[in-house]
Order: sequence, then structure tokens, then C-alpha cells
Amino acid sequence: MKIAVIGSGIAGLSACWYLGKEHEVTLIEKHALVGMDAHGTDLRSNGNHIRVDVPFRAFKRNYYPCLLDLYGEAGIEVRPVDYSFSLNYNDGTTYFGFSTLGIGNEFVPLPYLACFTNRKSRRIFSDAIRFYDESEKEFLSLGNEQLTISEFLRRFGYSQEFEDLYLIPMFSTINTCTSESAKNYPAEAVIGYHSQGLKFLRFLTPLKGTRDVTERLSTRASSVRLNTGPKKIVLEKDKVKLVFDKGDELFDRVVVAAPANQAIPILPDEYSKEKELLSRLKYEASEVVTHSDQKFMPKRKRHWAPMCFSLSEDKSSATATIFLNKVLPSMNGSAVFQTWNPLTEPENVISRSRFERPVIDLDCRKTLSDLKNLQDIPGKKVWLCGSYARYGIPLLEAGVSTSLDVKSWVDRSR
Repeated sequence: MKIAVIGSGIAGLSACWYLGKEHEVTLIEKHALVGMDAHGTDLRSNGNHIRVDVPFRAFKRNYYPCLLDLYGEAGIEVRPVDYSFSLNYNDGTTYFGFSTLGIGNEFVPLPYLACFTNRKSRRIFSDAIRFYDESEKEFLSLGNEQLTISEFLRRFGYSQEFEDLYLIPMFSTINTCTSESAKNYPAEAVIGYHSQGLKFLRFLTPLKGTRDVTERLSTRASSVRLNTGPKKIVLEKDKVKLVFDKGDELFDRVVVAAPANQAIPILPDEYSKEKELLSRLKYEASEVVTHSDQKFMPKRKRHWAPMCFSLSEDKSSATATIFLNKVLPSMNGSAVFQTWNPLTEPENVISRSRFERPVIDLDCRKTLSDLKNLQDIPGKKVWLCGSYARYGIPLLEAGVSTSLDVKSWVDRSR
């Protein structure tokens, strides 16, 4: 069949890979580069050319089985990356953190001395160990009761310090949402992500970067069209028409892998129920700035971890800065950083990118279940996939797993 895939983030690329094995796939992207690589930045470090992913992407093995299967099938090599971290107040004082001891491809976490120097830090440490060891069992004891992560922490007696100075700052910045949204995330999603304890310091990243990912996953496309996108999808008897600025084109099937809020205006008029469900999903804007401004790092250089979290002065919000020199082996020149949602304007800015990310709350469970049921109805010719479409944390894994759903629906529609 002739199939259009609209959007080339991880969901669109996954759909392209899986469907392209048996069908003629046209991959359509509004940016000048394939989506996952659209914001990458080219740098020179000690005379070497380096492609820096924006944002830098890393993932842990236990939470990303579908992604790792996809990468393995496509021949995308991965390497371990140290994601040890420090947590810092607004003035650069470090109050918590873990370094790592590398043993082969494993990273053994070693707590900073700062974890034990005052009552707050000691309480965070004891609650962190308990959370990684016991939270899954505690959640299962709830039965069918659903709680936000903030409600869960209160129910089971975790300290306010652990919530406000540790879990929420890290989760909100990694998940690129506000602290308030992070507190309202389903406990199930947050606990599922952290269920492997401090093994989460051992992350993986593509060996050759995101460009290698986009090039390999798009090889199964019959054509890749950049700088374009349909204005509307129209159902026509046994075909689907895409309406472009410069003409129309017919396809047998269409996969919409664009963000939910961008999918709504182009979906067929007959998809009113899908549009209503998608409109319930919330998005928040975020910004990633690549720069060389050292004021975003801790006061003491020994606390310059691969990932440095900083709180706002009133401790109500946080930012995360990746020390790129520590996660990119080829970057051995001057220090370069990548900051999510900087609290102050960086100097020496290299690149700036803006994103919109979906935010999941307890209400999303029914919304996404209803959306999946609608797509499972026989006779469909247009489907949706994306990180937003799986209940949980909207990361790379969700994008891949929802593309597998689409593949099964397409196969069944023949």
C-alpha cells in the first residue's frame, strides 16, 4: 500500500521503519531536517567537527525495551553514558548528588559528602534509598486507587525535602514540565520510571548520535519530503487525500505522527471524536539553550557532574544543565553546556531551540484509553501515534510503542 507518515520524530521514524518493510512509505516533515535531528547543532572542539544533539538524548535499558529492539533491528549502536548528577541551590551551593565509579560498562553510584552534612540532605538520602527500594511495593498496595506522585509521597510519609528538593526538581526538568505539573503526574508513571533504583545512573545513548538514528530509520521510506506538510486530510471512498499548498495527493493509508495539538487541525472532519480527545491533552513550552556560560554550574568544580540541577531562588522551579564535555567523548575543548529552561539568560549562546511537550495527569488514563479504542475500530484508514498517546511518561519509548500499535492496525486493514 501507499502510506503517508506525517511527522518524523521517533514515532514517525518508527512507523516508517516498521511499515516500510512491506509498503511504499512517504515520510513528510515540516522542518528542513528529519525531525529528531532538526534542532542539532554543529560545533568545533579542538579543531574537530562535532554534531551535538538538541536535546541530548539518553535512556536506560529497563524502561526502553521497544526502543532498544528498534535500534537493534536497524543496526543503531549504543554506548553507555554517565548520568551522575548534582543538585544545587540558586547560588551554586551543592546540597546533594552522586558521582560514579566506572567498572567496565557499569557505573556504581557514590553519594557526595554533601548528602550527609545537614539534616535536609540526610533526610533526602534516606528517602531516596527507600523510594527506589520500596515505592513499587507501596504503589501496588493501593490496589486500583490512583494517586498523583505528590499524593503518593504524602500518603506514605516521604519528607517534604525529598519531594521539593530532590524528586520534583529532577523529574520536572527531565520531563520538561513545570514543578506543579510534575507534582500532578500519576504516581504509577513516576514510580515505574524509577523502579530500578540508583541503576538509573547508567544510561545509554546512540553511539553515532541522532543523525545516525534518523538516517537509518528513514532508509525504508520510498521518499522523504522536508519543509512541507499537509493542510488537511480528507477521506475519499477507499483512499485518503492529503491537501498541500501546491496540490493534492492520494494515499491508501495515513499515519499522523505529529504532536496531538498539531494533529487536530489536519485530521479529517469525520474524526470529531478523536479531535475532542486530543484537545484534552495539555502541552507546555520549554526551551533548550546550548552555551558556554559557567554560571549555570555548581560553585565547586568537583561537583560539575554530567547533569546539574539548580533550583530557583524561591525553590519553586528548577533547571537542568548537561555538561556536554562529560557525555560526548569527542568534545575535549572548552566547556560547553546544554540547559533546559534556563532560569536566567545565558551568555555565549551557541543555539536556542523551543519545544512543546505533552503533560500527563490522572485524567489522561481514560482519554488515552478511549483514543486507542477509537483507533482500533475496523475500517479506519488514518491513525495517530506519538509519545503523548501512551499513558505514562511521554518519552522515546512511548513513541516507538505507539507506532507498533499503528503497524498492527495497518496490517489488519489490508
